[in-house]
Amino acid sequence: MRRLLLSICLAAGTIAGAGCDSSTKPSCAIAIAAGDQNRTIGPGASQFSVGVVAPSGCGWSASATGGFLTITSGASGTGNGTIEVSAAANDSVVRLGTVVAGSATASVTQQAADGSTCAFAVTPATASVPAAGGTVAVAITVSVGTNCNWTAATSAGFIGIAPLSGSGNGTVTLTVAPNSGVARTGDVVVAGRSISVEQAAFGPAPCSYDLSPGVTSVGVSGGTLTYTMTTGPTCTWQPAVIQIGGTTYLAIIDPGLKTGSGSFHVQAAANPGMSLLGQVSAGNVVRTIVQDENPGVCQVSVTPASLSLTSAAQTASFTVNLVTGNSTLCPITANPAFVPGQPTFITTSFIQSSSGATPLQVSVSANTGTVRTNTVQVKWGWKIEGDTVVQAYVVNAPVSQDAPPPAQGSVIKK
Repeated sequence: MRRLLLSICLAAGTIAGAGCDSSTKPSCAIAIAAGDQNRTIGPGASQFSVGVVAPSGCGWSASATGGFLTITSGASGTGNGTIEVSAAANDSVVRLGTVVAGSATASVTQQAADGSTCAFAVTPATASVPAAGGTVAVAITVSVGTNCNWTAATSAGFIGIAPLSGSGNGTVTLTVAPNSGVARTGDVVVAGRSISVEQAAFGPAPCSYDLSPGVTSVGVSGGTLTYTMTTGPTCTWQPAVIQIGGTTYLAIIDPGLKTGSGSFHVQAAANPGMSLLGQVSAGNVVRTIVQDENPGVCQVSVTPASLSLTSAAQTASFTVNLVTGNSTLCPITANPAFVPGQPTFITTSFIQSSSGATPLQVSVSANTGTVRTNTVQVKWGWKIEGDTVVQAYVVNAPVSQDAPPPAQGSVIKK
């Protein structure tokens, strides 16, 4: 009898004073009201209610998913209740969301901007077609909805479409006409999704060239350098060397016109003098070669160390001394230093003699302002710093010019 009473109590809930344990709790089964479990709303902004059915004393909380639904009131409650929900306007394809209360879920479908309740997946999103033309198969898959109709259209005159409409899953074939001009692009809209069709230009594609390595050094005793060209299979190119400074020390071992990717070799002769600069070209790419100097062959000095000139226009000179070597092994240049934003007042004249001392003439205009200074740079040799070729040796010879003397009769304050 006691067991029967306990079973009745468990089935009926707590009945205080009727022989049942007063601590027995009712089962909290949360549900969505029957008419609110599945809802379809229009594409415009809207508000709606979702009813919650729950035993008295059972608490619940609510949430929304989908990104376009917001709970405005009734986010929690006890027992039966109502959840107020707002939906943002939809300017795109159909979208799905849910309103959840406890473990119960209400499904919400918002129509697309055109009022449809169907959504499609369309592939591919882009297509590339050769100049000769061709076809592209576009797959249409219904991702949301039933009995879903679709259409296909384009404003590009070189693209044909078949079929122009359909229902459910399907395939659309795009037929691209041959291209006799420049590259072109057309857009096709299938089941509301845009597809970009790119067609190549008529004729061979332009060639691009990549030559490696980049800036390269070779030892004083010379050697063989290997270069690798990467390009298209029909692209032609021919390696060549560019001698800089009048010294011929580079030669192509395997010359001639070449097609597609490949390699070639450059021979550098031994260097009897200062570091040398040369270049190798192939396709439209040029790479620089620096050959190490023969140590001690070229020793240079400049005298005097600086010039101090009066304010008058005049010509003075330094002497560039080639202590060892000659002009063939040791070519030297001399120019005013460039200072950004500061025009130079110096001009130079330097014609290197075959050996020994060479005058470096420095001419200045009359100075009508304050004391001014600049530098003449005597440079020779080359070296690599990182990926850049710079002068290996630079002697800076400063030149200063006095301000003009005070005019007669002027008072000089002490």
